[in-house]
Amino acid sequence: MPRRALCATLRSQRRGGEGVWAAAWHAVTRPPRAAAGWALSCLLCSLRTLISFLLPSKGPGGLAPRAEPWESSPEQRVYRSHGAGLPLITVQTDPCAFQVELARLAEESAYFGALARSQMQEAAQGRLVLEHVPSGAFRAILDFVFRGHFGLGEEELLPAIQAASYLLVPSFLEQCWLALRPRLHPHTCLSYLRFAEAIGCPEMRAVVCQY
Repeated sequence: MPRRALCATLRSQRRGGEGVWAAAWHAVTRPPRAAAGWALSCLLCSLRTLISFLLPSKGPGGLAPRAEPWESSPEQRVYRSHGAGLPLITVQTDPCAFQVELARLAEESAYFGALARSQMQEAAQGRLVLEHVPSGAFRAILDFVFRGHFGLGEEELLPAIQAASYLLVPSFLEQCWLALRPRLHPHTCLSYLRFAEAIGCPEMRAVVCQY
């Protein structure tokens, strides 16, 4: 299309004075350098759109994070003492179920200790439903009890504290306090204090107040 005809077409679309048509108008009515700049801007915009499409988004509406191997492998959710043939109990958390040696877990958790000594139906049937406990938090507790491993990121720490406080696992909570103390500073203390009060954990409240 001749330059004059193109200008006339763009002029008819320019009434709003904004958007792509406005940019195109300035490009064709200014020197070639302006046209080249407009073309480069369009190319960069296209690249940004392509990258945002290919890379997963972490915000709302983005792609779901990749599942951990243990989430899709029941064999990796079995916890028993080395060389022990004691019976296992199925613990259903949200969303995964674990096969756990009740006797060993009862040594560290007052909650499971009471379950092991009781005649509750859950103990007799070998199945316990804890759907309010996140699977990641419960797995962190099991890794510590059965394998002596403790390694929680900042986003994993608070759910694990809440689960361990509910299940009464003091040895695991002690490790949580060690991980929590370096994260305490004037900008976070109040939020941690409110969390401790919300879940009814006086031990965490004491740790925060000590700071």
